[in-house]
Amino acid sequence: MSERDDSKPGRQRRRRQPPARPTKIPEQVSPAALSWLAKRGISEAVARRNRIGSTRIFIPALKAEAECICFPYYRDGELMNIKFRALGEKAFSQVKDAEKVLFGLNDIAKTKTAIIVEGECDKLAIEEAGVLNVVSVPDGAPRHVKAGDPDPEDAKFSYLANCADQLDRLERIVIAVDADEPGLALAEELARRLGRERCWRVRWPDIGDAPCKDANETLLMYGAEILRECLDNAEPWPITGLYGARDYTDRVFDLYRNGRKRGLSTGWPSLDQYMVICGGRLSVVTGIPNSGKSEFVDARVRPPRAGAGRCDARP
Repeated sequence: MSERDDSKPGRQRRRRQPPARPTKIPEQVSPAALSWLAKRGISEAVARRNRIGSTRIFIPALKAEAECICFPYYRDGELMNIKFRALGEKAFSQVKDAEKVLFGLNDIAKTKTAIIVEGECDKLAIEEAGVLNVVSVPDGAPRHVKAGDPDPEDAKFSYLANCADQLDRLERIVIAVDADEPGLALAEELARRLGRERCWRVRWPDIGDAPCKDANETLLMYGAEILRECLDNAEPWPITGLYGARDYTDRVFDLYRNGRKRGLSTGWPSLDQYMVICGGRLSVVTGIPNSGKSEFVDARVRPPRAGAGRCDARP
């Protein structure tokens, strides 16, 4: 097949514009922004290490200017994008047409293991627990998993292609996103795009009426030690047909406590002490003609004769 002919009438070559870049570095983080972070358990030291800033800009979702906290996105030391979050309301904005990359990308530059979270505050919360090799996705979670094979041109996940050099060499990827429906969709999308065989998943505390949704809530409710414990206990991503010892825990304890369960009666009490029928499986009865196969099988469905002993089997 020949290459596409863009010279034909009505067909124009689609040109991609180079991504935009932020025109200036965020200003120093303000006291108001530090107070906002402190309520989420994030210290000034962590904020400054991640070069968190502050500014006042127009937020389209609010249709007004607002005081914002700024999360700068760097790659190889270059400022690629800035995400703005209004301090007063949950509203976001980013540099228009900027290239999407992972937040905290420099922190996984020299590691073989990385943790991926759903928001910038989750990345900062895990850093408060003493773990640095964490990155956050820039645009949150999708509503659902998209049908079919992953589309490499999907703009929602362009940050994976833009960070391929850093992601491809990772040997272990811990997915620690939100424990809600969109978070589960994001986890599945990340796993199938990055390779399930090298992915692990984190389960947040789910105790009583106040389960934790993410890393930041876990830090606030249970502290840094429990947050680290959740990360340390990450489970390998489930792969069809592949099982670990933990998958058999309930069955092993049931066998230990209750022993082996007896199978179904054959319908012949005198035979049951030597043989029973395994439920849920196919049993084949064979023999030469007129050897009594039907009589043997029919005993399973006939009521027991008086004095012949009780039969627990059912058709």
